[in-house]
Amino acid sequence: MTVDQSENSLSGKRLLFVSTGFSKGGAETQLFRLAVELSSREWTVGLYSLNGTRMDGADLESHGIEFFKGDVSSNGILGAVRSIGSLSRLIADWRPDVVVSFMYHANIVSRIAASFQGVPAVASIRNESFGGPFREFLEHSTSRLGAATVVNSELALESLVSRGVLQPETSLSIPNAASPALLNLVPEVSKRSHEGLHWLAVGRLSPQKDYPNLIAAFSRLSSLAPASRLSIAGEGKERHRIENEISRRGVSESVTLLGHRSDIPDLLQQADALVLSSSWEGMPNVVMEALAAGKPVVATDVGGVRELVLNGINGFISPPRSPERLFSAMKELTRLAPSMRHRLGIAGRIHIEGRYSLPRIASSWEDLLLSAVLQPKAPELSRIGRLG
Repeated sequence: MTVDQSENSLSGKRLLFVSTGFSKGGAETQLFRLAVELSSREWTVGLYSLNGTRMDGADLESHGIEFFKGDVSSNGILGAVRSIGSLSRLIADWRPDVVVSFMYHANIVSRIAASFQGVPAVASIRNESFGGPFREFLEHSTSRLGAATVVNSELALESLVSRGVLQPETSLSIPNAASPALLNLVPEVSKRSHEGLHWLAVGRLSPQKDYPNLIAAFSRLSSLAPASRLSIAGEGKERHRIENEISRRGVSESVTLLGHRSDIPDLLQQADALVLSSSWEGMPNVVMEALAAGKPVVATDVGGVRELVLNGINGFISPPRSPERLFSAMKELTRLAPSMRHRLGIAGRIHIEGRYSLPRIASSWEDLLLSAVLQPKAPELSRIGRLG
């Protein structure tokens, strides 16, 4: 059965988003953008946070989105059982047509709870690596209970299918959506020269982001380009280790740890380029947003980075866990004339506008959700497509 235009007018569309938590993060930001956009398209939208957290500044109510607060603080078996019971009752009371989950714990809980109530569930995986074989086993086992699983990167999807975590017939890729606000900014030409650029890195101070790799690469760059500066926006459990690495490498005067920041668009405007040094990713929001802001990017080749950064066109890619190769990529960008860097930035903006605008991505989600509602056992993923 094909979802045609007449079926797209399905009345009473009720959608419940479920997230492990709803604090400030890449997955939560994408969920919020999607929820707001779908609410504007006559979906009745609810959002359930398993652990009860709520993102600062996320004005759900003004968009007609109802917020439901869970109270499960443990991710263990007892916490999962409580979450399944609570969510199952909410589904029975609120009566959504479809449930959409973001992140690992929410995926497991939502598939089970929704199946108890006979409601189709669509899960969303936001990273190619999320915790080892046992978690991958649970994702695989429970995926059969849901209508579909969305991965935000083609490359991550291929990896998950090849590892047997997901079934190709019920999985598809819909990428992240770029910030509409950043796409409205006018990229400026930076006047900084080969003597040194102002680099920005954004992300939690965690092993995933591999900041020691970045500090090692930057220390080499600063010896060649003494005016180079690096600002790192983010907080996390590895702060002390990173501070020690900065000191050990002798770059304390040129590297600044900014802590948690809510003004990333402003920081991007002030920077010459973004650098991402991660060991693994899904579809990194910050890379997309830097490109949307017209900034060139140097990034490690992980997750969906290659879908965003076109090597030599809007930035440069280097292998993960290789300070030498990351340094070489940063050096290559530093040596470009300001006009050439600006040209890379404009190419990045054009790439993001063409493929990752919020209306385009939301339409792919809407096609999938309508298909899942009308055909909960076998939504027609092939007609929706693999990309936004």
